Amino acid sequence: MTLEQPVNQKNIKIGNIIRICEHIFTSGPVSRGELAAACGLSLMTAGKIADLLKKNGIITEKKEEESLVGRKAGFLSTSDLRRILVLDLSKTDFEMRSMRVDGQSMKGKIIPYEKEKSYQENLENALSQFTEAFAPLLKESLGLGILAPGPYDSGKDIVINKRFPELMSFPVKKTIETYFPGVPITIDEDVKFAARYAVSQVQNYQQKTIFYAYIGDGAGGAVVSHGSVPQTAYSYASDFGQLVVSNGRTAESFLSFETLRNLFPEENLKQDCFDPDRLKDDPKFQTYVEQAMDVLIWCFHSVMWLIDPDEILIDSEHFAAIPGFLAELSERFRDIAGKERGDYIPLLNALDISENAKFYGACNEVRRAFLRTIA
Repeated sequence: MTLEQPVNQKNIKIGNIIRICEHIFTSGPVSRGELAAACGLSLMTAGKIADLLKKNGIITEKKEEESLVGRKAGFLSTSDLRRILVLDLSKTDFEMRSMRVDGQSMKGKIIPYEKEKSYQENLENALSQFTEAFAPLLKESLGLGILAPGPYDSGKDIVINKRFPELMSFPVKKTIETYFPGVPITIDEDVKFAARYAVSQVQNYQQKTIFYAYIGDGAGGAVVSHGSVPQTAYSYASDFGQLVVSNGRTAESFLSFETLRNLFPEENLKQDCFDPDRLKDDPKFQTYVEQAMDVLIWCFHSVMWLIDPDEILIDSEHFAAIPGFLAELSERFRDIAGKERGDYIPLLNALDISENAKFYGACNEVRRAFLRTIA
């Protein structure tokens, strides 16, 4: 959970380090003078932070080849020395990615789930293979981000969820630490990692309350208010996929790609290459689309009244692939909401980052956790 940090010199310094680091990632190569001006800091302060980031292998500085007078200017850019690892537990198969400190994916590996084994046996088998595959990167790793399929209870070291109930029966972080000793671990729900990254793409997001809805193999959401995910009693807030819609069925059971996959087992459907044209004339697919539209409108109508966000972001590869679906969803939601609240309704916008958002979000959180330790 992201908590409001007290204003003190330590947190001001941490904020400056994070701002300098992320500006170099997005705008580099950049000179120290340009960096100081862009971040509103003195040249001395910006320079000290740049030196700290260089010392820890986060950025690199290259002197320009030609300078007419005086000392040659240096240009700061992302270093290729360090890595961040991200492990995805939110899907049936296990995936690990090695990412540059700026979030660029460099290497990935997927370990298929073996149905004849227990979940814990599958996880430990995957961890063993990941340890071997990524061994050369471990010394240079800033940390390991874990994408959990539900809220993480740090006291009990379990992940609370329905899809993989075994994650509630053994110590998750302790198990992973056995295979990655000494590597700092950051665990959070996949949708919350994704939400923090996704809302950062919204203009003036730090002045807004935004509801982020991700729909893939499951369906979940998160509220990001003024840049932070509010802490709630048990971390279940905004999990709209668990709302009971009709006859005991949850919203997730109407919306998820897993539901669509189960309707057409012979098609071997995959999210990253889903082609709805193959199914568009099938009555089962048409019913799925019609019901999904109605359920999403009902869910977002509820979100509008319960949370009152400035914007609702929907992030879904398979719904984005269905021609006209998201445009019709936005129009119908606006018509229904407008009749009740006039112009005072949240914007409904679609994102096109889906599966990668959670990896980017985890990478950002692991990097920021590391930067706090060196401040």
